[in-house]
Amino acid sequence: MTLVPPPDRPPRPWYLAAALVAVLLSAVVGASFVGWSYWRQQPDYANTYLTNRGAQLDVSLPDTTRMTLDSSTRAEVSLYGSRRVVRLSTGQVVFEVPQDGRPFEVQAGPWRIETAGARFAVRYTPKVDKDTRGQVAVEEGRVQVRMGGATVDLGAGEQVAGDAAGHLGATSRVAPDAIASWRSGRVSFVATPLVDVLAEFERYAATGLVPADPQVGALPVTGTFDPRRPDDLRRRLPELLPVRLQARGQFTEVVDAR
Repeated sequence: MTLVPPPDRPPRPWYLAAALVAVLLSAVVGASFVGWSYWRQQPDYANTYLTNRGAQLDVSLPDTTRMTLDSSTRAEVSLYGSRRVVRLSTGQVVFEVPQDGRPFEVQAGPWRIETAGARFAVRYTPKVDKDTRGQVAVEEGRVQVRMGGATVDLGAGEQVAGDAAGHLGATSRVAPDAIASWRSGRVSFVATPLVDVLAEFERYAATGLVPADPQVGALPVTGTFDPRRPDDLRRRLPELLPVRLQARGQFTEVVDAR
């Protein structure tokens, strides 16, 4: 039996081989670009800082930014090659931001606060305020605040607050010692409803105080207190308001004394 060799196959055109090489190179380059883009999107530094009720925390970040966190605060920090971002879920923070060529942005709900370098305080406590009003006050430098489509630039000694509808209010002056006074153990209220005063105190410690009815809860409180001492609030309430305290099991009712 004689084997007949198969006929020679014609060689593939050179452009088919070139096309195959081009496809493979494109796949490699594409995968490399995706990997590079993903790597570029990852922060060089990331951490979450939390404070328990009644605690405060001083933090120094790798870019030498200093943060002072108040009680019941959560802040997530991400430092990228071209920007610096802090997401404030709830609480109060004082930022001391150095200039290093990268913008520094604080994101707090609908708030966006950006600076190249400044010392400023941010408050965002939606559970306490029952809305997203918040507040920003500047001790040194300049910051830009955006909220609800509005933008305002703040300088040293200026502050802005949001309203219950989520809009920025008017810029106002603020004394240096009134900015983040919680750092020195003080909170101040001016004609603030009692129910809101109690909610603020609860950020620091349990008060055990409960307004007996909405009318008592709406009574206006004016004064400066140490939020870490609810006993001081208990002692002073009957002096500031026409109320008396009445024990009800594990709670104490604030009752109208008129």
